[in-house]
Amino acid sequence: MDTGCLSSMNITGVNQARSFAGQLPTQRCFASSHLASFAVKSLVLRNKGRSSHRRHSALQIVCKDFPRPPLESTINYLEAGQLSSFFRNSERPSKPLQVVIAGAGLAGLSTAKYLADAGHKPILLEARDVLGGKIAAWKDEDGDWYETGLHIFFGAYPNIQNLFGELGIEDRLQWKEHSMIFAMPNKPGEFSRFDFPETLPAPVNGIWAILKNNEMLTWPEKVKFAIGLLPAMLGGQPYVEAQDGLTVSEWMKKQGVPDRVNDEVFIAMSKALNFINPDELSMQCILIALNRFLQEKHGSKMAFLDGNPPERLCMPIVDHIRSRGGEVRLNSRLKKIELNPDGTVKHFALTDGTQITGDAYVCAAPVDIFKLLVPQEWSEISYFKKLEKLVGVPVINVHIWFDRKLKNTYDHLLFSRSSLLSVYADMSVTCKEYYDPNRSMLELVFAPAEEWIGRSDAEIIDATMEELAKLFPDEIAADQSKAKILKYHVVKTPRSVYKTVPNCEPCRPLQRSPIEGFYLAGDYTKQKYLASMEGAVLSGKLCAQSIVQDYSRLSLRSQKSLQSEEVPGNRILDTMSAGWTDERHMLYISSMEASFVHQLYNHGNHLHNANGNGFKVLRRGVWEYIKYEKQCRPNARVLSGTKCCLPANPWIQHFRPRDCGSNALGDGLEASVGDHESGTQTNRKRLSVSHGREWNACKGDNKLLDESTEVSDQNFADDEAEVGAESIKARKKRRLSSTSRYCDE
Repeated sequence: MDTGCLSSMNITGVNQARSFAGQLPTQRCFASSHLASFAVKSLVLRNKGRSSHRRHSALQIVCKDFPRPPLESTINYLEAGQLSSFFRNSERPSKPLQVVIAGAGLAGLSTAKYLADAGHKPILLEARDVLGGKIAAWKDEDGDWYETGLHIFFGAYPNIQNLFGELGIEDRLQWKEHSMIFAMPNKPGEFSRFDFPETLPAPVNGIWAILKNNEMLTWPEKVKFAIGLLPAMLGGQPYVEAQDGLTVSEWMKKQGVPDRVNDEVFIAMSKALNFINPDELSMQCILIALNRFLQEKHGSKMAFLDGNPPERLCMPIVDHIRSRGGEVRLNSRLKKIELNPDGTVKHFALTDGTQITGDAYVCAAPVDIFKLLVPQEWSEISYFKKLEKLVGVPVINVHIWFDRKLKNTYDHLLFSRSSLLSVYADMSVTCKEYYDPNRSMLELVFAPAEEWIGRSDAEIIDATMEELAKLFPDEIAADQSKAKILKYHVVKTPRSVYKTVPNCEPCRPLQRSPIEGFYLAGDYTKQKYLASMEGAVLSGKLCAQSIVQDYSRLSLRSQKSLQSEEVPGNRILDTMSAGWTDERHMLYISSMEASFVHQLYNHGNHLHNANGNGFKVLRRGVWEYIKYEKQCRPNARVLSGTKCCLPANPWIQHFRPRDCGSNALGDGLEASVGDHESGTQTNRKRLSVSHGREWNACKGDNKLLDESTEVSDQNFADDEAEVGAESIKARKKRRLSSTSRYCDE
């Protein structure tokens, strides 16, 4: 799964600066006093104006981590936990399924983790040398990390919160103050806060936070905004889903919401949720977010991971998978999905030539990559064809290391409300692993990025600095005359999460595909959290659940596949020269009978004609009548009026297996099954049966042989001598009656 172009720039002297900073005595303290995040600002203000040697003295940075909120009692958390317990409590499989999963992002990791919990063996393949997909990160030559995005874990993410608990790493989330902080573009350097009181339940705490903020919206605007949201509050989920056809801007106009609400609130929300502006984003996305954030008391509370995602989140999942017998392989890029003749997956072909086979297959790659891998044979199936509507949105993540500690920042996520930037954070304050008491490292989401994704890193950094000069007017200048850049990293993702534009919801696929044994996972698949980390984890759980529920069918399919490989008809016939035994003959008869029943039963709809001598078969949408007749000669067969002769085999005529008296028939049953879309799903696979003899067309052309299948009973000369005509007739009647009931079922 390619994230995109990774680039970096080191300013001359960074190593010397780092060496100098490393000599400074520091003390790190994560305190619990209220609003301790302001300690950074006040501390630096106290040091302002002091001499150079005084600034080199010990600094104490107080970073605020709040206690983990009590999420366990929320309905969504309990539902997510119940889904997790489904895997732990499921019946242990007699033969675990081997499931091949392409893509080790959160969706693939989640799929593998929960399959392992259910007792199966996942084989997780990652194209690159790093885990995480859209949450991947890399370490530079200085030991600093840079990531694909600024990742925030909300209280309204129940499946992720359950996942952290199941892995025993809940302490790796650094919870912040329950606030949302917005920059004020018309007041450079100032911020406006929405503070959610801990003493009030939802949604009262959210309403209180909005009403108490008088810097962004006036009272008349708040009232009109509330009236506009009233249908969503009363209509519930059906109303939310019905708004998928409208953009945020269109919905606001329809509901009479003032334009300033869009400018002050929705632009920032849209860019944070999907990296696009309100005139493109589906209103359903906004309403889902508001519903999650406002209906749960701690839904909008945010947490940062305490370090880089691959090591702090992904590796614990990998360790969990491996401890239960699963495999995780890096540098294993999927090149092609190879198919069987019936259209099901044969194996995953990797770029290094390796072929990975399994009992089931999952593609957990981003939707844009999967669309490139869809086999031609599947391209016209509606399930896959609808994916064309889903397109990833470009996004750029920028990391800048400055030569000083910036004062005008918080220990929190900040909404920039800039035309080019979405959200940002001073990671040297918010994240323990990235902590630095002497210099700031800003991580910023550059969005919308469609017009910038092809530009140079230098252009992107210059544009970013111009925006930062508005956010830090006293500390940052576009020309670096104030704070100096030590180094930067720019991570470009040309196709990130799917673009949540209107009318794309019906195009999102379920995790279980129409191809037997093939599944999808990813935040673009059908789940209620849209394009997010929570959506990716939930999609993996739903994918794993589908596979566990399909265990019997997948296991049976795998057994049949093994039998067909181990005992093919031509291999049995080849052994005749070495000696044909009773056991081999019975195996041969059983395989032919099983093949016939499988073809007849799985073909769909069959009707036995009780008044005639044939079957009605639904083939390619048309009912056709297929005859069976008793022939004068033992080995003659009739198929749609055309005869085919099977030359008698003297040996097989005089061989009588055990218990064959109850199965012998004086005539044969003939059935034709189409071959245009062969497979266990479509059940139109051509079965080549020679019975140890060659086919000879007595009448008709070769087309009959190409498009039909014959499965006939053996005729034994000894049986005809032993059994009278009435007995044969009675057995024939019983056999046909039984076959008719089987087909009707």
